[in-house]
Amino acid sequence: MATDICPAFPLEVGHTGPAMRIGVVVILALGLALLASAANGGEARKKATLKLAGGAPLTVRGADFLAGEKVRITLSGKVTRTKQVTAGAAGGFVVRFTVAFDRCTATIVRAVGAKGSLAGLKLPPLACPAPGAGL
Repeated sequence: MATDICPAFPLEVGHTGPAMRIGVVVILALGLALLASAANGGEARKKATLKLAGGAPLTVRGADFLAGEKVRITLSGKVTRTKQVTAGAAGGFVVRFTVAFDRCTATIVRAVGAKGSLAGLKLPPLACPAPGAGL
């Protein structure tokens, strides 16, 4: 008596050869892959990104978020500020923070979308003179 490859789906009627069983397993795997693709909108999703677009005021450009997704953007550095925007039809947005950009302090910008998109941007401090050094 042959053992089943997949005990959860025993094939005991008619064609129960190994090739048939492997075919059934392959079809099930393809079906699961199609379901996962449909749940993701039917297309591969790009990773959301943030880029610095300007420094006065501090301007950040987001891309590859989901269309219409509400996004919360948090700026953390010398001060902390939060803004909320809605991504456009192409998944992009631009947000401006009216804070003085301190080049001597590290700044982190994080964007979290309500539908799961996530992006971050680290702005490291530049080489700054030591406190008290005269220029």
